[in-house]
Amino acid sequence: SMETLFENTYTRDRETVKEVYAYGFFRRPRMIVMYVLMALLFVHGILQLVIHRDFFTVFLPLLFVGLVIIRYFRTVNLVLQRDQEVSGGDLTVTICATENGLFMKHAGETSSEISLTHMKNYVTTKHCIMIHSESKLSYIFRKDGFTKGTEQEFYKFLLSKGISRGR
Repeated sequence: SMETLFENTYTRDRETVKEVYAYGFFRRPRMIVMYVLMALLFVHGILQLVIHRDFFTVFLPLLFVGLVIIRYFRTVNLVLQRDQEVSGGDLTVTICATENGLFMKHAGETSSEISLTHMKNYVTTKHCIMIHSESKLSYIFRKDGFTKGTEQEFYKFLLSKGISRGR
């Protein structure tokens, strides 16, 4: 296998999991459009309520947002529960990048390398760098987790591979 250029190790604790899923549930451009529509529907609903005493138009956007929030917390809890089951605690993740791909290391085992040609873009959150693949998988690096290479070098590396910053 190729030489490891970047190595990143972190504990997948509640904060990290919440941050990663908060992006998917609340910050993705598609979701933001949905929230704007729901806000407009809500304002429209308030007017309907005043004029026609119609509760449904107010209730609908609240229900939508409420369900998204519930799903977010359930997903976070499920991921952490799985980690507990698999590793008896928070999972320690090591993810590496070579000239051609990404691979994971776990308990001495190395996963097969996923080619960088399958990576579309990356986004950053407060503590994480999330690389998105064509098949909608996310590969998570923690900004403070580099044990080989640095965060800034990693951004340059991604750009050199044609993996640009997404929204």
